[in-house]
Amino acid sequence: MKMKWFNEYKWPLLVVVIVALLWACFPYMPTWVFPRATGIEFRAQFGDSYGVLNTLFSGLAFTGIIFSILIQSRELKATNKSFEDLAAESEKQRLQFEKQSNVMDRQLFEGTFFQLIKLHNEVVESISKKAFNDFEHQVFKGRSALESISKEWDHTVKSYRFERDLNTYGSQFQVFFNERESMLAPYFGNINQVLIYLSGSDLNTNKYLCIFKAQFTESELRLIYAYCLMNLPADGFKELIEEFSFFSNFVGQDEGPPHKCEFEADAFIGGLQEVPVL
Repeated sequence: MKMKWFNEYKWPLLVVVIVALLWACFPYMPTWVFPRATGIEFRAQFGDSYGVLNTLFSGLAFTGIIFSILIQSRELKATNKSFEDLAAESEKQRLQFEKQSNVMDRQLFEGTFFQLIKLHNEVVESISKKAFNDFEHQVFKGRSALESISKEWDHTVKSYRFERDLNTYGSQFQVFFNERESMLAPYFGNINQVLIYLSGSDLNTNKYLCIFKAQFTESELRLIYAYCLMNLPADGFKELIEEFSFFSNFVGQDEGPPHKCEFEADAFIGGLQEVPVL
């Protein structure tokens, strides 16, 4: 460190030393140069002839100012570089922190999302339905129970042929829903909560939406479609279904479902844009 400082300032120091030596030796120079000339007049003339030293010292002083400016300029550049390095390091740390924050946000989101998926599957598995025929009675559980419920609704629609009247269609499904509320209310409620969670996230949720939509069979989509047209939902369920194109995975047939015009087109975008006849 000391050698670096000396190497940086050695020339200005050398000039200062030389000037100091000249100033100290100047009174003795006439004797050294002209040892036989000892008269006062000669010494006076000799001294006057060295008035040029004033110019020399002025030049040296100016040189010192130049050196000072150069040194200050160098120090200023070093200071600016230090600030730039500090700013670059701060930006690097900010980006690193932002990256870590994004990773933590995604991990937190995924943890909650997959807990909701787990809860949804638990709700599905908790559904139990008895079915009777002439020979035996069966107990359906989980998605088999939902498929049986969906078939019952299809049979109701075809038997009473009210599918073309929206008010009757919605009110009849509400009656159908009320009779099975203990099974269907938690099911639709959990679907609504998952969609609300996806809608409220700032992350790109397309991947997670695909995972969630993959949980549903065609029979379940039939029930969700009818539930959207029921008079009861006032919690934005239908709007979320439309926002996330929830009916894009229906298998298409020639005819569209009843009252398809009641939905925004976005509800069917992404698939064949057709749904089975209900």
